[in-house]
Amino acid sequence: MEVTELKKIILTAIEDKKGFDTEEIEVGHLTSIADWFIITEGNSSRHLKAIADEIISIAKRNKYEILSVEGRDDLETGWILIDLGNIIVHIFTEEKRRRFNLEEFWKTELKKLKR
Repeated sequence: MEVTELKKIILTAIEDKKGFDTEEIEVGHLTSIADWFIITEGNSSRHLKAIADEIISIAKRNKYEILSVEGRDDLETGWILIDLGNIIVHIFTEEKRRRFNLEEFWKTELKKLKR
């Protein structure tokens, strides 16, 4: 139940800050690092930071632990990662999202597993 609630909180924060092209990928059966990846996009580095700040704020307010935040203090990275334990949130600029293409990687791994 906790993961479902946390996902709702994260998705609401993303929507509130106008993140877009959001995807949820269940990865728990492929890796031990998380059960879910939530991947979203922002228009600029400042937009990414605003989305990240909202997720962090709402998660803390609801007593969820933030294990790690990467890329938030460097506006040039184009990628912010928030580790909430069972859920890892990736917030990208369009350029970085295309470059790293995490969705395709994990979906390919899922297809391999199903064979």
